Amino acid sequence: MARCLITGANQGLGLEISLQMAKRHGTVYMACRNEQRGKDAVTKVKEMSANPDVHLVLLDVSSLRDVERFVDEWKRSKRSLHVLVHNAGVLIHHEDTSKRQKSVDGNEINFATNSLGVWALTRGMEPVLKASGKPEKNSRVIMVSSGGAYTSHLEVDDLQGERLGKDGSQYYAADKRRQIAFAEYFDERWKAQGENVLAVSMHPGWADTEGVRTSIPGFHKAFKDKLRTVEQGADTVVYLAVAPQEDVVGGAFYLDRRVQKKHLALGFTKYSKQAVDGLAERLDAMVAVN
Repeated sequence: MARCLITGANQGLGLEISLQMAKRHGTVYMACRNEQRGKDAVTKVKEMSANPDVHLVLLDVSSLRDVERFVDEWKRSKRSLHVLVHNAGVLIHHEDTSKRQKSVDGNEINFATNSLGVWALTRGMEPVLKASGKPEKNSRVIMVSSGGAYTSHLEVDDLQGERLGKDGSQYYAADKRRQIAFAEYFDERWKAQGENVLAVSMHPGWADTEGVRTSIPGFHKAFKDKLRTVEQGADTVVYLAVAPQEDVVGGAFYLDRRVQKKHLALGFTKYSKQAVDGLAERLDAMVAVN
C-alpha cells in the first residue's frame, strides 16, 4: 500500500484523512507542529485503524527553514512517497494591519502557511515523488483547497496581502486560489517531463472542524446544522489518493469525487498560464530553488 504524508494531521480533516488511509493499510506519516498533540493523534489513529504503521513527523509548514530540514531528513531516510496531502492551513485575522502576524521568516502568516509552505514542500519533495511513481501507479499531490477560492482572482504580485484588510477570509481565499493554480502548474510540469506524478486540488465542502469553529465562528454559528462531518469532508481526498489513476484527472479541481469548474461564470477570476508561470518564478526565488 502507498506511503502517505498528510500535513496538519493532528485534528479535523487531516486526522480523518490519516485514519482513513491507515484503515486502507497505508503507511501513514502524520505531519504536525505540536509534538504532544501529534503523539496523541497518532495513538488515536493506530488504535482506531488497527494499523501500527502510522508515524509522527514534526513539521511547521509556515517555516521555510523547517520545511528544508524536513525535506532533508526525508531524503536522507531513503523513504519513498506516493501521496502528499497538503491539508495544513490557517485562517488568521489581523486586528491591527500595521502589526500583522508573521512567520519566523517574516512572511504574512496566512501566505506563509497556505501558499509559500505548500510550494516549498512540494518543490522539496519533487525528487522523491518522481522516484516513487510508476507508470501504472502515479505518485500524487493533493491540494486541500476551498470553495472560498471562487471569490478570489490569482494574486501574483501582492503575495503578502498588503492591499488586504483585517479579514483573514480574504487572505485565505487568495491562498486557496493559488493552491488550485499550483496543482495546474505542477501537473503540467510533470507531464511535460514525462514523470509518473500527478497533482490535483479539491474542495472538501464546509465541514464542522475545529478550524471552522475558531476561525470563522459567525459562519459556524449560522450554518452549523448544515455543515458536513469530517468524514464527508475527507472523502474526496481519500478517493483521489487511492482511485485508479485513469479515474483521476491531473490538474483538475474536485468536489464530491467529481471534477468541478474552477471559476464562476461572473466571478472574473480567470488567469493566464503566463500568470501562473510568473507566480512560480516568484515563489521559487523566495524558497531559493534553482
